[in-house]
Amino acid sequence: MVLFVAYKIYVQAVNKVGDPDVFLICWEIVEAHLPERVLRQFGRIQVIPPEVPMSPEQHQMLHGLVRTGRRNKDWFNHHMVYVSSWNERHDNIVDGERAATPTVDPSYLMWYYRHTIMYITNPGLDSGEQQGYQNYGARYQLMVWYYTVV
Repeated sequence: MVLFVAYKIYVQAVNKVGDPDVFLICWEIVEAHLPERVLRQFGRIQVIPPEVPMSPEQHQMLHGLVRTGRRNKDWFNHHMVYVSSWNERHDNIVDGERAATPTVDPSYLMWYYRHTIMYITNPGLDSGEQQGYQNYGARYQLMVWYYTVV
């Protein structure tokens, strides 16, 4: 219940001041904060979100960083591009068209279905083998693992 109340307060605050499109930084960790991907949660019409402002190579490089052995590393200078984005957060407020009920733009649904896996699959299987409803292989694997541990 406390988490829900805190989330509700956060949503109310965002609705008053807006939510910036920025990078969140904590030492070596950099994450893109993309509020345009969750506009419905804030009472706005969900539209097709823009591409992530980071290449897959940049993303991989950032997630490969560790602080181990970097005692005197100046993370402020190392992440200056992302710090600049944070400093300009007031100029990058994402604001969409408000809606009385959570809704989406019709083009968003077409985009969503093209970019979403609609069912959970076993990543170990070749995608060419999977058709229709999925079998219970993962359940059986979990059951066998559980009984071998117990």
